[in-house]
Amino acid sequence: DNLPIVDALLRAGADPNEVEFSTSNALSVSLTRDYANPSVTMRLLQAGAHVPRDCPAGNSEDSLLSLATMESNTEVMRELIVRGSPLNCQFRGASALYWAALNGQYDRVALLLQSGANPREQDLDAANASTGDSRVQKEFAKTRQLLKDALKSNEPKPR
Repeated sequence: DNLPIVDALLRAGADPNEVEFSTSNALSVSLTRDYANPSVTMRLLQAGAHVPRDCPAGNSEDSLLSLATMESNTEVMRELIVRGSPLNCQFRGASALYWAALNGQYDRVALLLQSGANPREQDLDAANASTGDSRVQKEFAKTRQLLKDALKSNEPKPR
């Protein structure tokens, strides 16, 4: 757990927006697979870490929201959304909604849709589980239904 170290660094005046590894800052690192820690992410946000309001240029890297969807929790996702993180960034053709659907994460899919994420057919296609675990199958079924309903409500209405 890096939280005590992060707290000590912040108290000593460390800048939560300092760029470290090429273009990565502490906030983006706190959302990556190897270093994911929702407590650290929330502390960095509280300390003033900048949340970009635009998608990364040229789909060159994951958005903070996509990283949070894959590696963090809904509290972090909600805070990023409140701070203006864009909902529909694409990285290699996939959005945060896609990653949530791929993992059958109904709560994350619901949060993203309620916040204005644009559902696509590929998100629905991603929400297919191939497991015998009935609990997992139920989560995927709920996720698929949520996406179907969202796609249907986005269809153009006949005149």
